Amino acid sequence: MGDDLDTSSTEDTDDNEPLTDDIKIPFLYKNDRESAEDVEEELNLWTLSDQERLNFICALQCKIVLEFSEAVNLYEENAKCHQDFLDDRTVNILEEYDVIGMTVTGAATRLHLLDQLKPCAVIVEEAAEIIEGQLISVLPPSIEHLVMLGDQEQLQPRVNCYKLTQKNLDCSMFERLINNKMPFQQLGKQCRMRDDIADLLRSLNIYKDLKTNKEKTCNNKPPDCIGASLYFVKHTAQEKQIKGSNSLYNQKEILLILDVAVHLMKNGYPPEYVTVLCPYRGQ
Repeated sequence: MGDDLDTSSTEDTDDNEPLTDDIKIPFLYKNDRESAEDVEEELNLWTLSDQERLNFICALQCKIVLEFSEAVNLYEENAKCHQDFLDDRTVNILEEYDVIGMTVTGAATRLHLLDQLKPCAVIVEEAAEIIEGQLISVLPPSIEHLVMLGDQEQLQPRVNCYKLTQKNLDCSMFERLINNKMPFQQLGKQCRMRDDIADLLRSLNIYKDLKTNKEKTCNNKPPDCIGASLYFVKHTAQEKQIKGSNSLYNQKEILLILDVAVHLMKNGYPPEYVTVLCPYRGQ
């Protein structure tokens, strides 16, 4: 074993002595590392000099790094084969359906599947709330027909950086195309609100030309126990933010709404006739 290891540069030292300061670990610099297999058999570490021990450590390190690298390559190869199998199975399942729904984020993470599915038409809901770059990036080249639905009068994409909003990043492709005179169709008649509610929107110049289908809304009478079809309630209670979320809630509003719902049910309106709409998920 002594013939296999280079001992010319060191002298024997006591086994319990610390390594001297002038000995440098040659892990990154030694080119003639010995093979660990050559010295592992019948090896007695106590008989090795300091330099021989360092050389042996380097050989073991090289062996471990090589084995680990081979294991990682094998794992990545097997993982890719497994993922390809799952993707093929997913594509086969999706090809059986005429309509596939997903979020913009979901489409971005599955672009490789969309490329295989080759959809010819895409319908985008709430298109006014999607950043233009996000939408364009998820449209596969097979698209022949793009339908965007949205309300650019009220809703815009959420951009957390104010400086980017000054560069019009909060302008969706939906809004930009409309502003550039791209032909579009706009609903001009609503069938849900009574006129006294719809007048609020008209007075705010949001939907100045909005018309009401009175045949559909004439029977939408306010509850007898309340009297009016619309109320605004003012309070000064502060909102609170849910820990770990951007969503807000207001305990005072919750109690007020609960009282109204209970009042309606006590006056003969069953629970299925009472709907509570909240602006925030946390509420």
